[in-house]
Amino acid sequence: MTDAQLETAGTVDGVAQAKEKGKSYARVLSSLLIDLTHASSNLENVNISWLDTKTLIELGERPEGLTEQQLRIMLNHKEAITFLRDHGTHLQLGKRDLFDIQSLVIKGLLADDSGVGALRSVVVRFHDSRYILPDNPHQLREIFEQFCDKANAITHECPVHTAVPRAVLLLGHQRP
Repeated sequence: MTDAQLETAGTVDGVAQAKEKGKSYARVLSSLLIDLTHASSNLENVNISWLDTKTLIELGERPEGLTEQQLRIMLNHKEAITFLRDHGTHLQLGKRDLFDIQSLVIKGLLADDSGVGALRSVVVRFHDSRYILPDNPHQLREIFEQFCDKANAITHECPVHTAVPRAVLLLGHQRP
């Protein structure tokens, strides 16, 4: 072997490029976490800028003007999205996994935690919305089962890690 060959023996071509792509991928995931946390929190009427969301997520600094409940919503959404990112390829879109995700989203927000991990048994109304949630327990169960069936059909069309966040966002509108 020549000196040049010995110099490169045991090395793998493209490591630098792979590391650079890894950094780019990490940046994309970080930005996605911020975007999804910001969007999902805004759906919950947490009025926060994208930049304040970024500061909260990356630096852990609480933006001015957030109530304790709004902060909890933001942090719960971040935790749920991080969970989906880290475990999405191993999740099924069945009742158990969806209830586990639900428990991350509503952790610390309910006066009574007995409803965590189950379909709701109380009527939910939004005073500032025209949207009326289903309130019949039988209808809720039926909608949830249909949702699980449809969500699992999505996973056959695209990878679970993209289907799960999409499904969870859709599920949020039914507030089971």
